[in-house]
Amino acid sequence: MRRTLAATSVLLMCALGACSSGSGGSDEPAADKPDTSSESSAAFDPCTVITPAEAEAVLGHPVTVEETPGGGCTWGNEDDPRLASLSVGEGTPADGTGGIEGSKTGTTSVLDGEAQDLPGLGDGAYLVLGPLKGGGGESIQAQGAILSGDQLVVVGITQLGGAAVTEDAVRAQAEAGMKLVASKL
Repeated sequence: MRRTLAATSVLLMCALGACSSGSGGSDEPAADKPDTSSESSAAFDPCTVITPAEAEAVLGHPVTVEETPGGGCTWGNEDDPRLASLSVGEGTPADGTGGIEGSKTGTTSVLDGEAQDLPGLGDGAYLVLGPLKGGGGESIQAQGAILSGDQLVVVGITQLGGAAVTEDAVRAQAEAGMKLVASKL
């Protein structure tokens, strides 16, 4: 599960704009930014609203849950970490991450795939499927984000090398995960 968490953390950070330069985020120093925390709704906490049973329904196998460094949760199979895991990043203020476009840029900087818009899931949503760039092997990964109001929530499906899962299966898991998250926002 730890290897899955490490891969998940990298994908989540990139989707939030931390891996790309010029992704639409502001270069304005943090001290000069206005404090909008009182105007924002409470951050979406996937660890409290998504149950293990719901994650099992998305993935098709038993799961355990582990908090993700930086906020969020990962549901994966402890007995066979090669099986797909579902990760959901805690809602973050979208204006500080370059919004949905900044997230797309971050995700496509680490996954070898094109961003596909998913209408009907919040104010904006996308999904990217493909292997990791730079020697990520043959395993297909998926990651997307949902923009809901002022929050950006990142959703990912990660599988480790040796997993015999087709692109269609990963797409189905990712779309089910995205719909689950959208239903909770």
